[in-house]
Amino acid sequence: MRAEYVRLSGVEKAHGQKGLLYSQLELLDLIKRFKTYKLLRNEEMLLKVMLKAKIAEAMVNLKKLDKILPVVHFHEPKRDKDNAQKKNATLINLHDEIEMVRRKIENLQRGW
Repeated sequence: MRAEYVRLSGVEKAHGQKGLLYSQLELLDLIKRFKTYKLLRNEEMLLKVMLKAKIAEAMVNLKKLDKILPVVHFHEPKRDKDNAQKKNATLINLHDEIEMVRRKIENLQRGW
């Protein structure tokens, strides 16, 4: 097998070296960013584990508190029925008042 050589001019050689150096610079920057990512990812995992432990501790404390506090039984009034009854009563009252006013108007018109 024979080797073949190509002659490069000084400008072409400088351009090639410049491109190679830029590629090396980008690779080094990529490695730097990847290391930073790994550090941040490890920190995130540590914080998640700590958060999970704190939540578990809070749940245990809440269960203890539930055992200590007295149990209160109360019934909430049913608001839907009360509101519906009040609305119906108001409507009935309005209808009655309207009829009363109409009768007064009729009485006045008859009297004229």
